[in-house]
Amino acid sequence: MWSRAVLLVLVTTTVYYADAEDSNSQDLDAQLRVGHSINIFTRYGYLSISMKVVERNETNTDWIFREPTVDVFADVKPLTEHPTRNAKKVIFDGDFHMEFCDNLMQLLQAYFRNYSFEKLDRPWRAFSGSWQADNIAKNMGINSSFVHGDYCYVLLRLSRTRDTVKLGPIPSNVNLSDVVAREIDNIKVGDIDSVWTFIKKYGSHYINSYVTGNSLYQVSSNCLQCCNVTQRLPRRVPSSCLSKCRYDMFGVVMLRSVYLEGYLRVVYLNAGMTCSEITRNKSLF
Repeated sequence: MWSRAVLLVLVTTTVYYADAEDSNSQDLDAQLRVGHSINIFTRYGYLSISMKVVERNETNTDWIFREPTVDVFADVKPLTEHPTRNAKKVIFDGDFHMEFCDNLMQLLQAYFRNYSFEKLDRPWRAFSGSWQADNIAKNMGINSSFVHGDYCYVLLRLSRTRDTVKLGPIPSNVNLSDVVAREIDNIKVGDIDSVWTFIKKYGSHYINSYVTGNSLYQVSSNCLQCCNVTQRLPRRVPSSCLSKCRYDMFGVVMLRSVYLEGYLRVVYLNAGMTCSEITRNKSLF
């Protein structure tokens, strides 16, 4: 039975950071579970509406995922893995990310880099495909005038992980739920209508893994000429400086400020950037 289902239900790996600490854990578990399937084609380009991936101005903030899901497997609890976290007390348990982007498409790609859908080469389009210029400016925290024209961008993100869940290897003899198994038997090879009927009822992808937590991010926009200078930074840092670099408490390489201030100082950055967060956790600030 599983050999027939594998052609229809594809793996999706989603990683996102949201305000999960103020949500009821039981409600969260009911909405977001590995092994549950979703139909990404129904809201392709609009998934940011049902998944909290950007800052949202709304009164109800106690949610991170509200995309309809279907339980397609009979029992995947034995296959569910919760990677152990560092038992040592650390000041920060999370990730710091910095990425240089040559254009707007690369910025969106960098922002959604942790999201992946099997068989989709551009997963960021599933979230941002419907965004107009004003939406991009608002969601990225930049002035709308920097969405058009020759600009490059720097993405900074500080994320704190709360929970990580993923499925282990799925055996070939895994059991499907009865209703899903019956619907698969109704699929006819080469019949697009029967395949689409199945997808509408039981989804196109199942959730393979997810990460919840909190995220603080900032996007700066630079003129293209300044970006060309900035991109030469790794090649122009003297080896003597690299040999003396050290790591701070976040695990980030700290270079002498004299080698950075000429490239990342405010005079090179355009005005209009803001700091945004997908969290209400003040410990990130």
